[in-house]
Amino acid sequence: MRLFIPASLITVTTLALGLVSCGGPQGPVKPQPGTPGFVWANAEESLKKGNFADASDQLDKLTGKDGEFRDRAEVLQIVVASGLARAGMEWADVWDDGSKFARDRHLEFKRTGASIRGSVNPLVMRVAEITHKRLAKLKDTDLALPVALSALSSELPIEAGRVKKGVALQNPEKAPALAHMQQRGVLLSFAEFAGSGKDVKKAQDLLAKGDFKMSKDVFLLALARQFTELSDIYGPKKLDQSGQVAMLCAEADAALALAAPSADVKLQQKKIAAIRAKLPKK
Repeated sequence: MRLFIPASLITVTTLALGLVSCGGPQGPVKPQPGTPGFVWANAEESLKKGNFADASDQLDKLTGKDGEFRDRAEVLQIVVASGLARAGMEWADVWDDGSKFARDRHLEFKRTGASIRGSVNPLVMRVAEITHKRLAKLKDTDLALPVALSALSSELPIEAGRVKKGVALQNPEKAPALAHMQQRGVLLSFAEFAGSGKDVKKAQDLLAKGDFKMSKDVFLLALARQFTELSDIYGPKKLDQSGQVAMLCAEADAALALAAPSADVKLQQKKIAAIRAKLPKK
């Protein structure tokens, strides 16, 4: 015997199935693995957790590629990668300081510092590459920092104090100490780009809603400051690459040239001129 199914019931059932397939009561459909949306979601999650090295890796997959995430990914990558670079620069200096007290492990400390600086170089070059190619475009876009930072600490890790006294770290201590330094560097970078100086707590409050937008001039000045300070790792007693110093000074100049004239801009230009004055004459 054939069952009679009312047409109205068929229609309702079809609509219900359509709602489920489109997300409906179960929420929006999540981005599929490998898509830009999936990569962006991973980057956001890593930022929230304070895993900034992984966030930088994810953001790098979206830079230089056309799409809805390109501009915001590039702005965030500038902030995150320059913060990671600053962290590495400071961590290398800590090992250099410790080498003065390490006695029989002096060379080991110096080699560790040199190795850390070597790992910083690709990060600095990545930021320089993005800004060199895209600065004129980025300054005219919505300079958003769409991320709410967790209540992470920006203090130096306790391991830094030990290293400065010439105490070498055990292997299990090295990765956590580096992660803590990276956390510090990126948080300070966010503070710089958020316009709060070195006040990380203020930056965290500003970013709390996840829709913070930088003014063009704050972005450009912060970028110039980052390049100016990062040029230190290429000094004669460190990586000794005067060409890289000159290149970073040029990138800092380019950023300041797009900013509105101000006392802060003039001060930064004087710092750049002082760095150039120390470069070897050709």
